[in-house]
Amino acid sequence: MNETHEQSCGDHVNSDREISAFRTDILLSKSKAEAAMVLLRFDVPEVDFIANFPGLAKKVQELPDHTSVSK
Repeated sequence: MNETHEQSCGDHVNSDREISAFRTDILLSKSKAEAAMVLLRFDVPEVDFIANFPGLAKKVQELPDHTSVSK
């Protein structure tokens, strides 16, 4: 499934604009916790995320669990 041309993520993310915003927010996440908040905000269950966006899901798995604050 080509992630750049997703038509929907089940009943959750349906328009191209929503998909673009969802993908951008996931890509800008600095931790798994931030990515989880994006899934909640867009009301996308993790199982749907993994099934419909496997490339993004792999990137999220590579993120640290929490964002650390550097000084």
